[in-house]
Amino acid sequence: MILISPLADTAVLKVVPPPVPSKPQVLEEDDKTPQIKVDVTKNGSVIINGAAVCPADSQTIQKRIEAEKEKIAGHDPVLSLSSDELAKHKFVVAVMDAAEGAHIKKLRFEAPRKN
Repeated sequence: MILISPLADTAVLKVVPPPVPSKPQVLEEDDKTPQIKVDVTKNGSVIINGAAVCPADSQTIQKRIEAEKEKIAGHDPVLSLSSDELAKHKFVVAVMDAAEGAHIKKLRFEAPRKN
C-alpha cells in the first residue's frame, strides 16, 4: 500500500493498451447480456448509464450500480467501464471497488478516450 498510494492520485502512469480494431468485435452472447455503462472523466466525475453520481465515492457508486442491477433483475449484467485518457486512477479503482461490492461478476474495460 505504501508504494501504490502515491500513484493512485496521478494520471501520469501511461499504460498503452493493445490497438483497438476498426470494427468492434462483439461476441454473440454480449449482444444479449444487459450492460451497466460507467464513464470516468478526467475531472473525476462518474457517470452511470448517462446519470452523474454525486459524490463520486465507492459507497455512492456501489448504491447506484446496485440500483441499476435491480432494474434488470434476473440477469447478470456486464459493467462496461470507460474513462478519459487522463482520468486519475483512484476514480477508476473506486468504480472497480464499487462493482465488486455490488457483486458484479463481469467487467469490461473499454479503450481510454483521447482528451
